Amino acid sequence: VNNETYLRKHPELQNMISVFLFKVLEEKPRDILQYAGKYFDQPDLEKIIEIESKHYNTKKWTWVFLIVYCWLILKYSFLWAV
Repeated sequence: VNNETYLRKHPELQNMISVFLFKVLEEKPRDILQYAGKYFDQPDLEKIIEIESKHYNTKKWTWVFLIVYCWLILKYSFLWAV
C-alpha cells in the first residue's frame, strides 16, 4: 500500500519507468543492468524523459509497464540480495 501511495504522489516516476521500459523493449540490450546504469546516469535525463514520454504516449501504457517493472524487480532481485 505504501508503494502504491508513493507512486500515485510521484507521476514523474511512473513516466521514467515507462520510458525506460519502452527503450529496453525497443533496443533490447544484452546487459539490462549495465544499460539501466548508463540510462539513468544521463545528465539530461529529465529532459529525455519529458520528450520520450510524449513520443511513446506513456500515460496510456503506464499500468502495463508498472506490471512489467514489478516482474523485472522480482526476476532480478537475487542480484541485489548478494
